[in-house]
Amino acid sequence: MSDPHLHRSPYGRPDQESWQRPGTRGPAQPPQPGPHGGRPDGGRRPPPWTPPGSDTGPKRRNPLGLAALAISSVGAVLACLPVVRPVGWLLLPVGFVLGFFALFGTNRKLGAALSALGITLAGTSVAAVVGVLTVDNTFTVSFREGFVNGYSVTSGRGSPATAAIRDPAPTRSPEPAAGPGSRAQPFAIGRTLTFDEWDVTIESIDLDGTAAIMDSKYSVDPPDPGMRYALITASSTYRGDGSARAQHIHLDFVTDSGVVHSWSDKHVMLQNPRHGGTELYTGGTHMGHGVIQIPQDEGGLLRVSDMQGDPMYFVAPG
Repeated sequence: MSDPHLHRSPYGRPDQESWQRPGTRGPAQPPQPGPHGGRPDGGRRPPPWTPPGSDTGPKRRNPLGLAALAISSVGAVLACLPVVRPVGWLLLPVGFVLGFFALFGTNRKLGAALSALGITLAGTSVAAVVGVLTVDNTFTVSFREGFVNGYSVTSGRGSPATAAIRDPAPTRSPEPAAGPGSRAQPFAIGRTLTFDEWDVTIESIDLDGTAAIMDSKYSVDPPDPGMRYALITASSTYRGDGSARAQHIHLDFVTDSGVVHSWSDKHVMLQNPRHGGTELYTGGTHMGHGVIQIPQDEGGLLRVSDMQGDPMYFVAPG
């Protein structure tokens, strides 16, 4: 049964725009076009809603990143300059730390922070290379123009590679003036020799001490061909402050031809007591032995001196 309130179109289908049920106000009206046609709002859509604290909005400036970029740039430049290099090395890590924390700013631009990190890493690498080259150049200049490990060095002509290293000029040890204790008038065995903090007495000098030394309980190598061992016995008394060892008192043998032989030319390990092997406090005395390898068929004098070589005494074998 048809609805008496339903109006039909000439084609037998309900007029969907004109029919209405009882109790309604009237047919629904379509939206009216705007002043420019199309949508009533002119075709513009409202911006999407974003919750508070969201970082999807427009990016803002990053003051911390800018500060990191400035500090890193200044540090990279200063780290390459010789005089202010320490300041640059201090600024570079500061810039790196600030740039790192600037990456976590809410809704902040990250370009300055990333640039600061890149400049810090690149500046550190470049500054390290510059520092190594500077140190190497300084050492090279000092090596060419000064004294390195006892060698007198002068720049040669042409390229730096042609710099010539010359043997050091022979140094002369100070000798006492002509008089008692000099090479011309050596002291006899048993004379006490006075130094700044030591009193040393040469008790004996055995120029043919090879047999006695080889008979010691320690394994001792025989002297070199044409050489022999001289065995020296010395008594040392310490007069300085604190404590010290008599190894600061050097024992050398000067041949008649003027050649100096030292205990360090051929080291011989003796059983105690040995010269300089015992620590002494003020007033302490120790007697020890020293060994020097000397020529087999040549005599000479024992030379006794401290580390500075002044004063210096000569003692004749008994």
